[in-house]
Amino acid sequence: MNLYVWEGVLTDYTSGMAVALAPDPETAKKVVQKEIEGSRSLGDEGEVASWAAPKVIKTDRKSPVVFFVCGGG
Repeated sequence: MNLYVWEGVLTDYTSGMAVALAPDPETAKKVVQKEIEGSRSLGDEGEVASWAAPKVIKTDRKSPVVFFVCGGG
């Protein structure tokens, strides 16, 4: 598993961040997209496919996990 970190996303007045623990970038994008769609309507900012490449951190965890923070506003 890898930890995928997107910074400068989910912006309101300030930038937010999304983090996913997943086996590959495609799964990371899918689980983040599903989680933010279930949270609130984010318009284009919630469209993970349009985000820049994430930072990738290696880990030994076995199951996907998602964390995200929307910008303040």
